[in-house]
Amino acid sequence: MEQYNTIRVALPPHVRSAVYLGYSIVGVVLGAILLSYLVLQLALPVWLVVANVVFPFIGTAFGLTAASNTDLGGQPQHAIDEGPATGV
Repeated sequence: MEQYNTIRVALPPHVRSAVYLGYSIVGVVLGAILLSYLVLQLALPVWLVVANVVFPFIGTAFGLTAASNTDLGGQPQHAIDEGPATGV
């Protein structure tokens, strides 16, 4: 019996992919802005500090969601990591 997965039903793969890509781009932009402030030795705005603190917590939720929606093709993880058996 297949487990009912709300994320797979509510968001098709192309939408999830776009959300994950967008999250990655936001992370790069936030990091670049923070780095710019630090290099220029400017006072950090509160919004930037808060965004850089909250961002990883959201990333944890995204990572867990992505991992729980990964289809390993019915193979154990170690079989995928080691590649095909050589018979030796």
